[in-house]
Amino acid sequence: MNIIRYKDLNIYNDYTKQPQILEKIKNLLKNKDDFVSINPFAGMNKLTKINNDINKAYNTEYQLDALDFLKNIKDESVDLVIYDPPYNITRLIKYFDDLNIKRKLYHTRTQYWTFLKTEISRIIKSNGCVISIGYNSGGIGKKNGFKTVDIIVINNKTKNDIYCLIENKI
Repeated sequence: MNIIRYKDLNIYNDYTKQPQILEKIKNLLKNKDDFVSINPFAGMNKLTKINNDINKAYNTEYQLDALDFLKNIKDESVDLVIYDPPYNITRLIKYFDDLNIKRKLYHTRTQYWTFLKTEISRIIKSNGCVISIGYNSGGIGKKNGFKTVDIIVINNKTKNDIYCLIENKI
């Protein structure tokens, strides 16, 4: 496993403005035309072939709750997932409320992230890759059949660190 730490860089909430993370993602996607890549929380980012975001303003191919989106994908059919969910329940609830979207009970519980990780584990092919990004990313995890191959930590003194875990399904 490689651990790469970048210090005293400008921190952005959007990982596509982090050149170190963006370069890693682009290298994983490079020259792979038949590669199925998805992002259940795409926002304005269109790095993957199939993008989803519940916010219709982002004009993604799908506009579903991320869990519903993942449940509609066939078992072991995806090569790469970019997993960058809202970082806590309060943020998730605010996101739904700001969009005036009715949320389900599981949206108010930490189980939501467990459900998402279970679905990601189900849809990823053997040797597939998940890139988890966040302020405290635990990734998909060993108990779901994944091995961490790279960790990128970007920090500066005035904002939260951003963690990027790159895991392969074993």
